[in-house]
Amino acid sequence: MTGRKEYEMSDSYKQALKHLLERIETRDWIAEKIKTASPSRRPNLVKQLAELDRSIDKFEQALAEEYELTQRKGRLEEEYEAQMEELDKTCDAILEDMKEKAPELYQKIMADLGEDE
Repeated sequence: MTGRKEYEMSDSYKQALKHLLERIETRDWIAEKIKTASPSRRPNLVKQLAELDRSIDKFEQALAEEYELTQRKGRLEEEYEAQMEELDKTCDAILEDMKEKAPELYQKIMADLGEDE
């Protein structure tokens, strides 16, 4: 990663991540049990392991997508705020310049905006 700011994830995301980690622990436990399982139990455990792997893969993909969307949203919101601050500064500078160079126009604009000066 290139030193990007990381934005806070929602509580539901954190809970889902916790659930994913629990599923991974269960998968690892089943994988260990397969090694010592009786030949009659192995096929069922292998099937459970495969199903759990598919479920984990889907879950990981969904969480990765949510993470990326949240991070992108955070960056866009931050960029928007910075642009709005810059716009406010620019407008203030224009109005100050207008106040000095075209006071009549400035007063008319302020009156139209409903602001007393």
